[in-house]
Amino acid sequence: MIGGHDPLNFLQARRGFTLVELVLVVVILGIVGAIAVPRFAGANVRYRADAAATMIADALRQASFAARSRSDAVTCTIDDTTETIKATVDRTGEGIIGLSVDEEPYNADIVGTRSTDGGASLAVDGMGEFAQSFVIRVAVAGEKRDVMLDAAAGRITIGTTDEGDTFTASESLK
Repeated sequence: MIGGHDPLNFLQARRGFTLVELVLVVVILGIVGAIAVPRFAGANVRYRADAAATMIADALRQASFAARSRSDAVTCTIDDTTETIKATVDRTGEGIIGLSVDEEPYNADIVGTRSTDGGASLAVDGMGEFAQSFVIRVAVAGEKRDVMLDAAAGRITIGTTDEGDTFTASESLK
């Protein structure tokens, strides 16, 4: 016994948590959850928008490579109603790329396209060079990304375009 109390009996009597301690832990977990869940959801949306834009950029690069390796022109068609990008070899009609961004894991929408010639398709010559510059805007739950094809520089860039058409690049792909 120490100071009139048996330490073993004291430890045995104190085996659980008080109601106040349990409520405090639940409140703290609730606060942490309220902060973390929206951040996680926002990160997931940003990731899906980035992934969809990257897949579109990769499809355009594949079309350029296919045209160059076949020494034949390729046409890429962007359809914002079916959310697809298709590439076909002009001479044979062979489909070489079929990308749908509205399926898992992207669940994205192609919300707009702009080209220097006003069309909804991209022409790639037999040397793999694009005939015109093009911007494809993809969105996931309001999070937008632009895939900008600069035909003169031969560069595909992923970023965002603000209302004043100022492009902010986040990734450059050659």
